[in-house]
Amino acid sequence: MSYTLIQATDTPASATFAALLGHAVALAFAWVERRARDPMLPLGLFSSRPFSVANLASFFLYGGLAGLFFLMPIQLQVTAGYTTLAAGLALLPLTVLTLGLSARGGSLTKRAGPRVPLAAGALISGLALVLATRVGRDASYLTDVLPVVCLIGVGIPLITPPITVTVLSAVPDARAGIASAVSNGVARTAGLVIVAALPLLAGLPQNAASNPAEFDRGFDACMLICAALFVAGGLIVWFGVPRPAAKVPDEPICRHHIFR
Repeated sequence: MSYTLIQATDTPASATFAALLGHAVALAFAWVERRARDPMLPLGLFSSRPFSVANLASFFLYGGLAGLFFLMPIQLQVTAGYTTLAAGLALLPLTVLTLGLSARGGSLTKRAGPRVPLAAGALISGLALVLATRVGRDASYLTDVLPVVCLIGVGIPLITPPITVTVLSAVPDARAGIASAVSNGVARTAGLVIVAALPLLAGLPQNAASNPAEFDRGFDACMLICAALFVAGGLIVWFGVPRPAAKVPDEPICRHHIFR
């Protein structure tokens, strides 16, 4: 899928073949797993509405995050003129906030259930990406870049614990390991697919990084697309996750998994 999206413009014939081959392999995998005595991926997991909804929302939410994390450092260097070190340091408050608030996000999920924190985190992150369109050639770090970084640093701790809780609470304890693996796989797949799709959707050529004005235009379009992904993820959660809070494990959410 990623190859198809990346090469869709330059080599459409090979991209089409790759898409067909990928879909054929996916269908074959599902066919084998459905008939296997001990499947690697029990497809029955997806019969749980909370499990399926949480993973669908996870695709949109983590896809939006991947788009931001991939493009923001490039925007800061190519358009705003930051050095590589300065671009990395500019995003440091995001890491600090995420680590500092992760435990509070888990506590909020335990008290209120996953639905409200997930929707709030999605909307906060979506707002951050709309504000990210202000990051450009003459952007001020304090008024343009830092608000985006801080809002995302608040949004992530509201997203990750509820996703984990919803996924693990939707399956029997014996299936917790495979459920966690599926959730992580969805998050990784979202990053691959969305990052590959954004240049195509925004009309960015592969050499856009050599043209600051063109990259800036494409960056703005990509941020709005990612903001829409967050809104879509929030809506999926709000209307898809049942109102009664899922049973929350007593163990705290491990901070190691906050950047899944």
